[in-house]
Amino acid sequence: VYSRAGAFILDKDFNLINAQGNVVQGFAVDDVTGRAVGNVTDITFANLAAQAQATTEVTAGITLDSNATVLATGTVFDPTDPATFHYKAEVNIFDALGQTHTVSLQFTKIGLNAAGNIVWDWHASVDGGEITGGTAGTATEVSAPTASVLTAGVVTTAGTQSIEFGPTGELVTEISPNLAISWANSAPSSISINFGNATTTDAQGITGTGLDGTVQMAGAFATRQMTRDGFPAGFLDKLETDSAGKIFGVFTNGQRRAIYQVALAKFPNDAVLSHVGANQLAETISSGSPVLSLPGSGGMGTISPYALEQSNVDLASEFVKLIIVQRGYEANSKTILTTDQMLSSLMQVKR
Repeated sequence: VYSRAGAFILDKDFNLINAQGNVVQGFAVDDVTGRAVGNVTDITFANLAAQAQATTEVTAGITLDSNATVLATGTVFDPTDPATFHYKAEVNIFDALGQTHTVSLQFTKIGLNAAGNIVWDWHASVDGGEITGGTAGTATEVSAPTASVLTAGVVTTAGTQSIEFGPTGELVTEISPNLAISWANSAPSSISINFGNATTTDAQGITGTGLDGTVQMAGAFATRQMTRDGFPAGFLDKLETDSAGKIFGVFTNGQRRAIYQVALAKFPNDAVLSHVGANQLAETISSGSPVLSLPGSGGMGTISPYALEQSNVDLASEFVKLIIVQRGYEANSKTILTTDQMLSSLMQVKR
């Protein structure tokens, strides 16, 4: 059956049905392209969940204090010893299973290089209990970077995890290889740490002003912004629709994606469809076979979500027609009455 009424609900099996229990049909929507694919099928939301997505990129907007004092020569970085680095920022990331992990980024001021730029080394560490071979409760570095080399008070070789800042605090050089983290209970992660678009050498290959991410200024250390991709697993929370007939699932992890697109039917002669009651219509021989397609395509109509269709009758026109019919009825009644009177008079003449 077919219907113009869109009052649908979910049954106990999470099928989308109308008030009569008929399952609504439509096209499945591809997760990647967001387009309808395949043939018309029943719309059901049973066992629907949002798979977790591991974090692959972290963007750090940090202000480092240019007045920080260079540590003593020979100081070796130790994530458990705050005396071996200047500042620390933290970001929560997700592994392939959606588990949350806290990654700490530590920054150490090394000194000036030959170009007059200030060089900082950066490190990344996590709780050792979360990675293979680590000790729970002990911060453990997740990579083994080579520290910058300081010779006669000048940085002669930049470290394998380092950032350089120019005279106006802009990020000049960003050396930031992907972090490889071997989680104890999940697949390994490869995470890009993006400190902004450097002016000369940029880890992501996108240069810029050097002022859109991590910068160096005279003042207190601050984490202005820390963003990352990825999300944990989630379950369907609610459904939303649009004028194209797409049904979106909103999940408990904040994700929103199109799942189905309702199908519309177009008949060669829809005026002779069979009315089967409860706002439902059925195909007849005279109506022809329906063409099923997407709303708004190939001459199909559109869908108005959360709307109530009002009467499409023109009351003024209908009242005028009613008056005309009423007058015609009155005229016919007069004609019959007059004919009756004439026949009655005729009978009296005959007597």
